[in-house]
Amino acid sequence: MARKLQDMLIFLLIILKELHMPEAYCSCSSTSSCACNNLGLTSIPQNLRTSITYLSLTDNHITSLSQSQFVRYRSLGTLDLARNRISRIDNRAFYYLTSLTSLNLQRNQLANLRADMLEGLSNLQTLELNNNGINSIGAGSFSPTPQLRTLNLHENNLTSIPPGIFDDLIQLQTLDIHDNRIRIIPLNIFTNLQQIINLHLHGNEISTISTFVDLPQLTQLYLYSNKITNIEPGTFTNLPRLSVLRLDHNKLHTISPGSFSGLANLQQLQLQNNHLTSITIGQYQFLELIHLYLNANNITHIPDHAFSNLPKLSTLHLQTNRISSVSMTAFRGLAFLNTLYLYDNHIEEIQEYLFVGLSNLRDLRLQNNAISHISLNTFTGISSLSHLYLSDNRIKTFPIPALTKISSISALYFQNNRIQVLPLSAYTMLVSISTVNIDQNPWHCDCRMVPFRQKMTGSQTFENQITCEKPSNFLGQKLKDVNPTDLTCEGPNIMRFERGDDKKLAQGGTLHLVCEASGIPTPDITVILPSGQNATVESGGRMTVDMNGTITVTDVTVADAGVYTCIAASAAGSKFAVLSVTIAQEPSAPTFSQGE
Repeated sequence: MARKLQDMLIFLLIILKELHMPEAYCSCSSTSSCACNNLGLTSIPQNLRTSITYLSLTDNHITSLSQSQFVRYRSLGTLDLARNRISRIDNRAFYYLTSLTSLNLQRNQLANLRADMLEGLSNLQTLELNNNGINSIGAGSFSPTPQLRTLNLHENNLTSIPPGIFDDLIQLQTLDIHDNRIRIIPLNIFTNLQQIINLHLHGNEISTISTFVDLPQLTQLYLYSNKITNIEPGTFTNLPRLSVLRLDHNKLHTISPGSFSGLANLQQLQLQNNHLTSITIGQYQFLELIHLYLNANNITHIPDHAFSNLPKLSTLHLQTNRISSVSMTAFRGLAFLNTLYLYDNHIEEIQEYLFVGLSNLRDLRLQNNAISHISLNTFTGISSLSHLYLSDNRIKTFPIPALTKISSISALYFQNNRIQVLPLSAYTMLVSISTVNIDQNPWHCDCRMVPFRQKMTGSQTFENQITCEKPSNFLGQKLKDVNPTDLTCEGPNIMRFERGDDKKLAQGGTLHLVCEASGIPTPDITVILPSGQNATVESGGRMTVDMNGTITVTDVTVADAGVYTCIAASAAGSKFAVLSVTIAQEPSAPTFSQGE
């Protein structure tokens, strides 16, 4: 009988142990802190010390909360219930947690907030409700939490903000409501938030803003990724401490006068990814502005003194616009500018002395434009530049004279341009630069590259970036692998100069000529018209010359009749040929002769 009683007691102990297995695995590092994370729990464990002040229950399967579950843990200061399945919180569930200062309920399945849900949390300072499915907030929901400093409601399904919902949160410093579906900011919704420092409203569907007043402590305001099309004058007038304003990824077309009045302490303004077509920021006295983001808009021109009222500007983002022209005084007054991004635009020419006055500029990015020429004084005034990006342009000549004015350069990017040869002096310059990329240029490995080739030792990285494109017998070879004695040139020779078709040529028609030339290097073609004017591959209008020597004259007139001269010239010499063309009902038989 005694044996059976003993066996029964052992069996009951095993059953009790099994019932409390998950709770037994809670990690309690001290008498005041317990972590019961990822244990498959479906309710709040009831066998922990009643004196604990920290309890983490993240990544479990809890679906509901009730008052009875917390009645024994009245000393809790921090409660973390993130990433559970909580969809129901009973009336006054946290009533006895009067010492709680931090409550994390993010990433659960709450659909709404009620006025009785947070009762008892009179000392709560941080409340995280983000990433639930909250679509409504009942009136007075935050009245029980007057000490709240941080409220996170981002990434829910809110479509509106109930009037007066934040009136009792006079201590609130951070309010995050980004990535909901809010369309309208009610008038005076933030009136009582005198202590607010950070306000996150990005990622909603807000179309108009006009209500950010009476927030004297606000330093960061995030309104990006909305649908804002207009900023009412005076919107930011009473934000004396605002230092960060993000309005990027909206639908702004213009900046109205008075839009940014009163932002005397603004240090970062982000307006990228809108539809702005012009620069109007310079009209504001942003004496403290350090970072300005205007990239990814539709700006086409940078006018005179565009940023002259921004004396402390350090970073200026103008990339990914449609900028085709920049005034010579556009950047005057920016003595502290350190970084200037102008890449991904339509710039064809950089005016001389454009960067004068930017003595602190270190990073200049001009890649992916249409720049074809670097002038002698393009970089005058920026001798402290360390990083220069000019890749993906149309530059034909390596700009040694201009680069000699940048003594401190340490990174140079010239890949994917149209440079064909490098002179001897370029080698000395490239060796002195730590990072160089001159890859993907159409290198011509001929007699012009002999001095440069003779300096190559195989020890410099850039030497592996020069792959021959011409002449054809060196196609695909590295210049460093070609014997200098094999780098030769051949004088130009005009193989033919004739009409490109035998169609009848009359006034108003199109004349096609072909001037086929050979030589190493490939000679440049110049055509002298009957009028005496010259045409090259860079010419436009009625007369065009292609790289392959095809000449086209459109809308032919009587004045286009006469002698045409084709000149083929290179470093190895020149040749010319003449062709007589008559404008008539029947094309006349052309005559052809060649001379030197």
